[in-house]
Order: sequence, then C-alpha cells, then structure tokens
Amino acid sequence: MKGVVQPKAMTDTAPLSSQAVTTALIADTYRELKPLLRRLAIRRFRVPPDDAEGLVQEVFLAFVGRLTTIRDPRSWLIGTLCNECRDYWRGQGRLVPLPTDCETWMDPVSGDGVERLDARLRVQRILAAMDERCARLLRLRYLDGCTVPEVATALAMKYRYTKKRLYLCVDRFRAVYLATIGAPK
Repeated sequence: MKGVVQPKAMTDTAPLSSQAVTTALIADTYRELKPLLRRLAIRRFRVPPDDAEGLVQEVFLAFVGRLTTIRDPRSWLIGTLCNECRDYWRGQGRLVPLPTDCETWMDPVSGDGVERLDARLRVQRILAAMDERCARLLRLRYLDGCTVPEVATALAMKYRYTKKRLYLCVDRFRAVYLATIGAPK
C-alpha cells in the first residue's frame, strides 16, 4: 500500500515479538518522515527551524501514543503536524514583543525584575493616557527624580502651584493605577 510504512524484514529467521515490530515501525517511520515533516513546517507554515523541530517531536510523541488506532501513519502525521503548526501561530499571535529599550527599565540588582518591568509598563501606559501637563509633572518629579522647586523652575510655575498640581495629579494617577490592578480605592 502506498503511504503506509512497513517495518523492514529482519535477516534473522527467529520470530519477531509484537514489541520489536512496533519499535521497528516507529523507528522506520521516524527516519522516513522526520525530514518531510520538518520541511513542511518550515516551508509551508514558516515556523522557525528550532520550533519546527519541537513540533515534529510533539507530533511523533502523539503518534507513538496512538499507534494502534492509526491506519495511515504518513497521512496522520502530516495532518497532525499541520494542525500543530496552525496552533503554534495562534499562540504566537497572542505574544506581544517587548519594546527595544526594555533593558533600560530593569534594575539589574533587583531579584524581582519581571514584576518591576510589569509595574513600569503599567505606569508608562497610565502616564500616556493622562493629560500631558500631569504626565509631564509626574515624570519630572518621580521618574526623573527632580525636587518640587526644580519641577517648578523647569515648567515655569510657582512653587505652591506646582505642589498643588502634583498633589492633584498623584491623586488622579493613584485612582487609575488602583483601577488597573483591581485594588479597592
């Protein structure tokens, strides 16, 4: 039959056990179809070579688990690989790449870099959504580390007015931030 992989006959005349036939079938199928499946994943579905190798391995593991119920191993492996490749790209579509300058945001001394990065990204999103005046005040004071008199000078504002605006902006920021993390106000 075309497309069905049969184990090669052994030269020894001793009877083969069922396990030996199964092992030979798996080994022959793997040797014959692995290059085809890998090429299919890389060329047709444009999966990166390292990820394609992983997908092929996953498909063969599933093949070994269902060996007794599969009629046509070649067709089953190709179909399963196509489904795995589609699922791979569905998963990749949910990933959002990090900004190119994310290394500058992380504190290398800190042991909890992921949480700090998450908080930093959340702060940047909130500042981007706020009005420009408040965002600039908060950036100067808390991200750039300027004192209140320095912020007042930089923005050509009076000291007391700068303090009042900072208080109002921090209050707005706190409300939005708590809402994004789901904490009570």
